[in-house]
Amino acid sequence: MNLVNKYKKLLKWNRRVWLRLKRIVWLRFLVTIGVKFLIILVLLAVVVNLIDILDTTRVGEWVTCRTEKQKQTICQTEKRVANKTEQPSEDNSGKHLFDDVESLSILAGLILFLLNAPEQQKRSQYEAWQVINSAEGQKGSGGRIQALQDLNQDSISLAGVIVTGADLTKINLQGADLARANLAGTKLNKANLCDANLSDTDLSGSILWDANLSNANLCDANLTGVDLSGAELVDAQLVNANLREAILRKANFIGADFSDADLTKANLRETDFSGANLTGANLCKTLINNTNFSGANLSGIDFKGFKLNGINLCGAQLFGTDFRGCNLSGANLSNAKKLSGINLEQADLKGANLCGVDLKDAQLNNFILNDVNLSNAELINAQLKNIQLVYANLSNADLSGANLKSANLKGANLSNTNLCSVNLYGANLSGTDLRDANLCDANLCDANLYDTDLRGVNLSNANLNGANLKHCLYNNKTKLPENFAPTHQGMYLIAVDSNLSNAQLSGADLSSVNLSGADLNGANLYGANLNGTKLIAAKNLSVEQVKKALNWEFAKYDKYFVDLLKQSMNK
Repeated sequence: MNLVNKYKKLLKWNRRVWLRLKRIVWLRFLVTIGVKFLIILVLLAVVVNLIDILDTTRVGEWVTCRTEKQKQTICQTEKRVANKTEQPSEDNSGKHLFDDVESLSILAGLILFLLNAPEQQKRSQYEAWQVINSAEGQKGSGGRIQALQDLNQDSISLAGVIVTGADLTKINLQGADLARANLAGTKLNKANLCDANLSDTDLSGSILWDANLSNANLCDANLTGVDLSGAELVDAQLVNANLREAILRKANFIGADFSDADLTKANLRETDFSGANLTGANLCKTLINNTNFSGANLSGIDFKGFKLNGINLCGAQLFGTDFRGCNLSGANLSNAKKLSGINLEQADLKGANLCGVDLKDAQLNNFILNDVNLSNAELINAQLKNIQLVYANLSNADLSGANLKSANLKGANLSNTNLCSVNLYGANLSGTDLRDANLCDANLCDANLYDTDLRGVNLSNANLNGANLKHCLYNNKTKLPENFAPTHQGMYLIAVDSNLSNAQLSGADLSSVNLSGADLNGANLYGANLNGTKLIAAKNLSVEQVKKALNWEFAKYDKYFVDLLKQSMNK
């Protein structure tokens, strides 16, 4: 019984298949008949045209005849023509028929062209592949540029194509599928490979000067020894790509993804990696000079021992990045992000720009950061023991709770800096500018503040035991600890009617300060800035003292002292 049912089902299935095949056969038959009919109409139109030409020629022959019989024949012919003109409907119908036939012939030609178009396209594609395959091994183009472009325009996949050692300069393969292709040693200068799929492609040893590979997929590609000088690879995907010994000089990799890529011994001079992702990339022994990594993700990168002088790391993500022993002199690390875990041990950061960086809880003991710009930086609770910050700019920085024991801050700019609860035990602060800084609860025991500017500083509850405050400047806005006698420490009050006799004010910034009525007997004003300083009715002030200062001509004096200055100038 089961066999019978299976047999019936099989018959039904076969019947359906047969009916479908039958329909297809009939359709093909009807199309063939229709095409043949149109061809016949075309031939008919050609015949009608030939007849018309023959009639015209025959009339011409009749006109040239000279015999009377021929003239009679011509007259008869003219009568027949006249009769025909009197019956326009018949000729018009013939003309309409001819027009219809001609229109049908054009339509037939169009249909024939459309029917042959796929075959013609296949033939062209076959010929293009023949050109590509036959030119293999040739150093020139060998017609491959046009062949590859035509195939790409026809949306034909070029995956796996082999074009090694060829010259394909200025080829346009935008959006082409070149996955797993072999383009080793090929010249692709100024080529357009924008949006192309080059994943797992072999481009080793190729030259792509000034080529455009923006938004191209180069994941897992072999780019060993490739020359991409000046190339555009904006937003390109180079995940796990092999770029060993590649030349990337002056190339543009803005927003490109290099995660887990191998850049060993690559030339990255003047290359733009701004906004690029290089997490997990291998940059061992790469040549980096004036490279732009602004906004790039360099988390976990090993730069140990690199020469990175002048490098641009502005706004870069540096989580866990290793800069041990690096030369970062003059480097731009302003507003760098995610610096937790960064290792700057024995790194040379002289003259580097660290403006606005987040170094909370950073371990920077024994670091040399002379001339560094750390303005607006966050160094809360940072470990900065024995750090060298000579002439560094720390204005508006936050160092609250930081440990600066035995630190060297000579000549540093600490104006408006938050140093609340900072440990500055034994630190060198000589010649520093601490104007308007907050040093409340700070430990300045045994610190050297010689010649420091403390105007507007908050020193409430600060520990100043054993501190050297000789020649320090302070004013009425300075908040000193309770029971602290500044005059006993050799400090100078910068105010109206203050006693500044024999004061060491060399190099002091006294611009716009009101010292009216102050006693300046024997005060050293060498190199002091007197721009806009009020010295009206100042006591024991000599012309010699004033002329040793800077911008003395812009200070404000009383009339008597102005006359003395004029007399000295006339001598």
